[in-house]
Amino acid sequence: MRKYNLLQPLFLSFYSKSLYQDVGKRWSSTTFLYLLLLLALVWIPAMFKLQQEFSRWIQQEAPALVSQIPTITITNGEVTTDVETPYFIREPEKDTVLAIIDLTGEYTSLDDSEARMLLTKDTFFMKKDERETRTYDLSGIEKFAVDENRVAGWLELLATWLPVLLYPFAVLFSFLFRLVQALLYAAIGLLFAKALKAPLGYAALLRLAIVAITPVILLSTAAELAGVTIPSRWLLAFVVAMIYLFFAVKATTEPESEF
Repeated sequence: MRKYNLLQPLFLSFYSKSLYQDVGKRWSSTTFLYLLLLLALVWIPAMFKLQQEFSRWIQQEAPALVSQIPTITITNGEVTTDVETPYFIREPEKDTVLAIIDLTGEYTSLDDSEARMLLTKDTFFMKKDERETRTYDLSGIEKFAVDENRVAGWLELLATWLPVLLYPFAVLFSFLFRLVQALLYAAIGLLFAKALKAPLGYAALLRLAIVAITPVILLSTAAELAGVTIPSRWLLAFVVAMIYLFFAVKATTEPESEF
């Protein structure tokens, strides 16, 4: 029977031999549930920070961009607007053209243009990257209208719901990434086990690897929330994880400890 519950490794993983002994000998598939719980917890403050930063952008920077958006109406696939075209929407700080609205036919593509978007009489163009531009035929749109007030409302709504929408995907993809990482680290753990003559199979080493990356995950999250830049971050994270994995494997070769 396990000595420790799913929450205790959040702090015991930093120093406890007893925890790693328990994980190596008694934990099973519960370790995967622990990893999911760990990531679910660390993404909560990250989502709050995202919401704060996005809300700050909406309040401080977005108005200069949104105020340039004219009234655009699409009726039976045909675009009309309340400004003379070609009309250019610029990025406020860089003063570069972000989007072009042209109903005259002067602009028919984004080739040789710094703009990322182009709206013509019946087509919308958007650059995915420097090599690919996506084209959207508007002929199927019967009625649609947008202006700066509507866009501002969308942004406010997005600020509220973006973290909620992103959270499950962030947890899922980080879980898959960390799981693959743990699988690779467990393979390295086989070398540690051989060197230390620890009677550990790959499954036990995988459990130890999952718990051993806990300090790295928590410290990395704390640094990101604090806005601290860590030089050679990924290399340092790997080294720290290997130190803890070695510590974990070594712990399993010693008499059971209470600490």
